[in-house]
Amino acid sequence: MRIRRLIFPILLEMAFLLLLPLCLAADTGAEPASTALTGAASAGTAVPTSGDTKKTAAGKKYTMYNGVDLSAIYDFDYYVKNNKYAKTHFKNHPQKAILYFGRYGIRKGAKAKESYSKSTYKKLYKKTHPFPSADKILDRLGWNLKKAFTYAANITSYHGSDLGEYNSPYLKTSKWYYEYYRKHGRGNCYCKAATFCILASELGYKCRQIGGTVPYRSTAQAGPHSWMEIQYKGKWRVCDPSFFALTGGSHGWMFQYGQKGTYRYSTPHKMKLQ
Repeated sequence: MRIRRLIFPILLEMAFLLLLPLCLAADTGAEPASTALTGAASAGTAVPTSGDTKKTAAGKKYTMYNGVDLSAIYDFDYYVKNNKYAKTHFKNHPQKAILYFGRYGIRKGAKAKESYSKSTYKKLYKKTHPFPSADKILDRLGWNLKKAFTYAANITSYHGSDLGEYNSPYLKTSKWYYEYYRKHGRGNCYCKAATFCILASELGYKCRQIGGTVPYRSTAQAGPHSWMEIQYKGKWRVCDPSFFALTGGSHGWMFQYGQKGTYRYSTPHKMKLQ
């Protein structure tokens, strides 16, 4: 009996280590933290909490959304004065106002400046929302970041040779893997990370898909894998939709490199969005 009591904890610990490899610190060159989204809004009604926005030179108003300057078609004072919803919710909140306009207003053609060019408006719309199909997905998900992550994690796993997982995956873009998933309704870790990366970018978050390697449980040798880095609550964090699915939702959402219970990520390479 005493021997059993000694052996059982050891076996339990070995099982945990096999399922969830402990992570070794990995430096991906993450940039210093800056203003980032801390929440998401329900489509058309909920008030955004913050965003990947940027102050103008005056330091009082915000004109940036998804890395694009909208000052050519957007003026905060005009927007809150002439838009009933903006006036009610954002009169004293310029950062929330630009986030709402960037997510919803510009898609509906809302007028946010007294004088502007229609061609410029159309051009800026395409820049801030380069993936209309992703917007439709977000409409169904209520433009919620966590739901977007879960959506990507639940993509049906597929590891066919047509994905080229072992044939220079870094040469492909996030857009390629996202469109593969959209066409076939399935995909590997690259497709899952790409889908979440594109959904998050449409939400206005600063993010990037990473291709690299992790040790495989079956062989303990490193193999190709993809995950994502996102600026969230002022810090760069890691999100891994595939690992989230593998662990039944217990790991993979918003963690730091080197955190216990995560993969040992290595050889990171930033992939292009499109």
